[in-house]
Amino acid sequence: MKISDLKIPFLLVAALSLIALLPMPYGYYVFLRIAVTGVGGFTAYLRYISDEKDWILWSCVAVAILFNPFLPIHLTKEIWMVFNVLTAALFSYFYWKDLS
Repeated sequence: MKISDLKIPFLLVAALSLIALLPMPYGYYVFLRIAVTGVGGFTAYLRYISDEKDWILWSCVAVAILFNPFLPIHLTKEIWMVFNVLTAALFSYFYWKDLS
């Protein structure tokens, strides 16, 4: 599998991150954590095995750690809103840019 095959997951995670700016039930944010961690972690894995250790790999690792649902990082809503916008921007960039 190539990173370019992840266009739809990139778009979905970007949209989910922007939807998280609205008041949503707690379960939505848990789902968001799982989705962002999964797509970010898988993107980092694909980047790692292709021997391309660049900013894309490390930004995906950082996003996966920040959003991980197993050892959650507790921040204020305002700080999470900033991270949600940055995450949406990052995955939108991955969607529009050819990363292969």
